[in-house]
Amino acid sequence: MIGRDSAAAVQLDSPVVSRRHARVTLDRGHTFLEDLASKNGTFIGQQRVSAPIEIEGDAEIRIGPLWLIFQAARPPTC
Repeated sequence: MIGRDSAAAVQLDSPVVSRRHARVTLDRGHTFLEDLASKNGTFIGQQRVSAPIEIEGDAEIRIGPLWLIFQAARPPTC
């Protein structure tokens, strides 16, 4: 969960960010970003997220005036 709520895994301190703004989920090795009906929207680059969308490493996510870079954990190589 991303938002202003104290229970959010990623807490953002901005009045234009909803308490429960967006969610990142994992499903069978794929990562998805979903807007949670926020007033100001969630964006990948300049594209507004209107339905869950798959994201990959180094995806630029904008929530309100804040930019986040998504980086997926990679398994260690031996």
